[in-house]
Amino acid sequence: MGNKANDDEPERAPLISIVILTKNAGSPFPEVLESIFSQTLIASAEVLLIDSGSTDETLEIARRFPVRIHSILPEEFNFGLTRDLGYSLARGEILVNLSQDVVPISPTWLEELTLPFQDPAVAAVSARCRYRDDSTGGFLWQRMGWFYFTRDMKKIRKRFGTAFSNANSAVRKKVWEENRIGEIPIAEDILFQKKILDKGHEIRFLEKPLAYHEHGFSVSSLAKRCINEGLGFKRIGISYTILDFLLDFASPRKYLLLVEKTVDGKIRSWSEFFFPFLRPVCVFWGNHFRKRYLK
Repeated sequence: MGNKANDDEPERAPLISIVILTKNAGSPFPEVLESIFSQTLIASAEVLLIDSGSTDETLEIARRFPVRIHSILPEEFNFGLTRDLGYSLARGEILVNLSQDVVPISPTWLEELTLPFQDPAVAAVSARCRYRDDSTGGFLWQRMGWFYFTRDMKKIRKRFGTAFSNANSAVRKKVWEENRIGEIPIAEDILFQKKILDKGHEIRFLEKPLAYHEHGFSVSSLAKRCINEGLGFKRIGISYTILDFLLDFASPRKYLLLVEKTVDGKIRSWSEFFFPFLRPVCVFWGNHFRKRYLK
C-alpha cells in the first residue's frame, strides 16, 4: 500500500536523502522538521517519511513542509524491511537516518554528519545524541549511561565495537544496495553493522553529539522495549543466557545506585524505580521466549 502524497519526481536526484520512519511522532516532531529545513545543506537534500499508520497530527504536520510521504499499513511495519523500503524509495547517494523524536542541534548537523563521506573508504557514519539538560533530561538510567548495563550489550560491544545507531546516522546507498537489511523486528542498525563489517567496510563514529534525543518510559513501554531488544539481539546471534541473567540481576552496583538516587530524590517515575530489576528479566524473556515483535 502506498500513499504518493508530495511524491512528485524532482528535476534531478538530490545528493542526500533524509529517511524518517514515523508513527504518531508526538510533540517533538514539528521541531525536528523545522531543524531539518534550516540545515545549510538542505538544498542538496530531500526528506522522505515512511509512515506506518499515524493517527495523530504527524502527517498533517509533515505536509506543512516539502517532504515526500509513503504510507504503509501498521501491520506491515518491520524495522528491517521498512528501513529497506525507505532506502529503496530514496533518491540520494547518501541515506541519512533520523528518529522521529531526534532534533538536530544546529544548522550544520547534516553537513557534519555527511562530511566523512568525502573519504571514499567510509561506508557509514553514526553520530551521538545528547540531552538538552544533562542533569534532568530524559530517562535517569540513560542519562547515567546505565541503560545497557546487561551482558547482551557487553557481548555486542565485544563483537562489533561501538554499536551503530540509526537514531542519527548515514549510509552510502551503494553499500546498502549490496547489503540489504532484510526482515528483523528491531536492532536493524546492528544487523546492518554486522553485515558491512563482515565485508570489511569502515564505519565512522563521531564523538561530537549532533542532536538532542530524550524521552521517558512508562513501565509497560519500558518492558516492551527491553523484551523487543532481547528478541532482536537473538536474531543477530547474541544469546542472553540464564547465567547472564543471574549475574546481571544479582549485580549489586545498580541497586546501590537505585538507593542513592532514590534518597537524592532523582527517581521520578515507577519505570525509573523498577528499571534495575526489569531490564534483565525482560531481555531474557525476549531472547528466549518471544517470537514476534511486541507492539
